[in-house]
Amino acid sequence: YDNANAKGYALVCADANIHWDVPEANKLNPTPCSSEDSKDYKYVTKILEQLKSQPDVFDLERIFFAGHSEGSMFTTWASFCFAQNITGFAQSGVGLKLHGAAVRDDHCHRMAGNGPDQLPERLLPEWYPCKPDKDDGMLIPGGWGECEDCEYNPL
Repeated sequence: YDNANAKGYALVCADANIHWDVPEANKLNPTPCSSEDSKDYKYVTKILEQLKSQPDVFDLERIFFAGHSEGSMFTTWASFCFAQNITGFAQSGVGLKLHGAAVRDDHCHRMAGNGPDQLPERLLPEWYPCKPDKDDGMLIPGGWGECEDCEYNPL
C-alpha cells in the first residue's frame, strides 16, 4: 500500500469468498461473461462502479488487474469479460489448461520432453498424466478445466 500511495497509485485488493467463481469455457460459450456464468461478475461490476463513481480520485483510463494462482485465473477471466474497463493485466502461477479435443498428441510429447522428430518412435509412458484428446495432465485444485464439456481454462 505504501509503495502504491507514494507513486500515486490506488491499490484495490479484491478477495474471493473462499474460491473465485471462474467459469469453464468451451466452444459453445468461449467467453462466459455474465452474471449467470459467475457470481463474481456482479462483484467485479460493483468494484468498477465504485471506481467510476470517483473519477476525480481514480484514473479510469489506467485500471490494471493482477493475480497469482487461482487469483490469476480470476484476473484473466475478469480482464477478458471487462476488457472495455481494464487497461491491462498480469498473471503468475497459472497457465492455459487444455482438456478434451484441445489436447493434441504433439502437446503431450512436448510435455514429456520428447521432440517432434521423436513422436513416432517414442510412446508416452502409461503413467504419464497427459492423454491426447482427454487431458493435458496439469491438475488444477478443485478440478477446474477438467469437466467433460470444457476445453480451456482460463478463457
